[in-house]
Amino acid sequence: MSAGRKFSFEAARRTREMSPDLPIFAPKNRPILSDSSPHVLMWDDLSIQFGNSTQRKQMINMLDSHLNDLANNGIIVDVLLIGGSFVIRDLIPSDIDVLIPYRLDPLCDFNRAIEFLRKSTTVELDLRYVPQDADAAIFIKMISFFTLIYSYDKTADHLSKSVFIVQR
Repeated sequence: MSAGRKFSFEAARRTREMSPDLPIFAPKNRPILSDSSPHVLMWDDLSIQFGNSTQRKQMINMLDSHLNDLANNGIIVDVLLIGGSFVIRDLIPSDIDVLIPYRLDPLCDFNRAIEFLRKSTTVELDLRYVPQDADAAIFIKMISFFTLIYSYDKTADHLSKSVFIVQR
């Protein structure tokens, strides 16, 4: 953001509401985006796709509860990036690796919201937060970095896991 310009939550919201859904162009007969990672999933489908055990269902419920707590503290989350061992259906993961892009409700108590983010830790949820209103280069770097980390398979020593973007 250039010096002298302040970020306005209201202006960002209006811009998002007024922006058209732009098409993503890919060569014909090559559905690059639909067949490759990161895959897009709706929140309700997360349990269907990955809730195949009691432990996994508990983790999804914990994540849902945490996202509700974020909302109650003025932290808006529209999308998640989930990866790691959780997205391999055959494994029993010890946690869910989640990158949470967030924005603050303009009416929230800023200090309370930031303090809540700082104290948000659990063993079953490996959470990382990135502000959506950060500098665009930093935002893209964080998304790219965690996409690579969440895709890396330590046992095979290469990128082999899929990553899922989950929309709420």
